[in-house]
Amino acid sequence: MNKKKIFLLIGLFILSLSSLFFILLKSRRKTEVFTPGILPKPKINSYYKSGLDVVFSKASFDLPKSLPVLTVSKPPPIDVVKAKEIALNLGYGFEPRIVNDTLDGTSYVFDDNKSVLYVRSKTNKVEFHNYIDPASINTNKTVDHKELINNALDFLLKLKILGENEILFSFARYYKGSGSSGELVYTKNKDEASFYEFSFSQKLNGLYIIDNARNSPITVTLLPDGNIYKAEVSILGEVKNSPESYPLKSFEDIKKESNEYTLISVNESDSFLEGLTKTDLMDINIEGIAPAYYRESVSSEIMQPIYLLEGTAKTIGRADAVNILIYTPALQ
Repeated sequence: MNKKKIFLLIGLFILSLSSLFFILLKSRRKTEVFTPGILPKPKINSYYKSGLDVVFSKASFDLPKSLPVLTVSKPPPIDVVKAKEIALNLGYGFEPRIVNDTLDGTSYVFDDNKSVLYVRSKTNKVEFHNYIDPASINTNKTVDHKELINNALDFLLKLKILGENEILFSFARYYKGSGSSGELVYTKNKDEASFYEFSFSQKLNGLYIIDNARNSPITVTLLPDGNIYKAEVSILGEVKNSPESYPLKSFEDIKKESNEYTLISVNESDSFLEGLTKTDLMDINIEGIAPAYYRESVSSEIMQPIYLLEGTAKTIGRADAVNILIYTPALQ
């Protein structure tokens, strides 16, 4: 056997080993993605830093024994045909202006001098801005909270990105005006708010995809008179179940692990959480427990099950009970 053949055989042997190593490494990584022991606990942020003492209204709850983990792939870029379709749903019946940006990629801009719609191709985001001057709004003409939520929902349905049975109102946040650079100024006082921001969750396979209120992929901001001020919708990519389902915590597990509870909203908003202490909350009564999927951010590629604990509580300064929502990890 000459030297050329020896070198060729050695090269083929090294190449085969490298290929085998790559396949094994890739296979191992795939396995790790769906192994609950390796999945980190979901990072659930909250501005409430005290503990929670709760009671449950029932002796037991009907909970699933297992659920798959979800993986999310990046959706294909929005093309001009889809962008024009979305724009037409809002009444923009003309050709877009095309803008190219290093971060957002190609953006299709529809501007009728009353409002503007941006359809971001690369980031799969739809943004709407109304040119209404908030200072010109008649503050005496206000609509109630429920009607504001309905107006926001109607706007989202007009886009025809999601259907009525795929959207759920999640949280409210309140702002009292614009700062020196034009940004909205956050307020805890709902009564002094001049902007109302509503976050929504998406329903998939019968379960809601829940987000942290301050990282919501679907938000609509309204003025007190019910007009839409701005909106943002991030389009979700293809979602797939993991090959297997994984065991979930039982009701007994949930009761014993109160240190895992994260208070997410009080009175349907996270605006009241900052500065809230344990002594401000009384008689926390959990009336329902439901599984959901938690997305830490819009760019998250993995969504794992969590439990939503829904109930009521008494707060300092209010005679009536308010709704509360608690998140807690679900995987064993």
